[in-house]
Amino acid sequence: MAGRAHKKDVLVGMYDPITPVTPVLDQLREAGIGADAMDVLSPLPLPGTGMERSVHIALYLITIVAGLVGIGVGIFFAGGTAAMYPLMTGGKAIVARPVVGIVSYETMMLFGIVVTFLVMVMRILRAARPRVEGMPEIEEGLIGVAVRVDRDDPLFEAARRVLQEGGARKVRRV
Repeated sequence: MAGRAHKKDVLVGMYDPITPVTPVLDQLREAGIGADAMDVLSPLPLPGTGMERSVHIALYLITIVAGLVGIGVGIFFAGGTAAMYPLMTGGKAIVARPVVGIVSYETMMLFGIVVTFLVMVMRILRAARPRVEGMPEIEEGLIGVAVRVDRDDPLFEAARRVLQEGGARKVRRV
């Protein structure tokens, strides 16, 4: 029971697509609910709801770090292979710089491209994941306004009232 007190309940109001949800969000803010405790769930983007959150990822830094790791891996493979499997050479350097340079360049590019691609895929998948899962009504075209608030908090009933008065088809606790 003590673990349940820290987890917030989620109230979700289901609205018709033609119902404006911006006034509902404004009323929720006036009731004292923070913007970080509200989400608009929709199968389509809804401009003007004020719920757009952009997460800035310094993609160039990720690419540079992945490239530097790739250079290290290239040096390891080219130089490490020569060190682990020594060959008798007649006075020539066993680890030729041009070979190490080519292998390092290739692994730098490979690591940089692959890691950048994977980071972008993870970011897209994370952004596309709904905050509240298991709501077929949203997939059918309804718009959901989700509010995270403690059940024992007085704001819980205020949020329920605002969602109902805003024209919600139904309000449910998730």
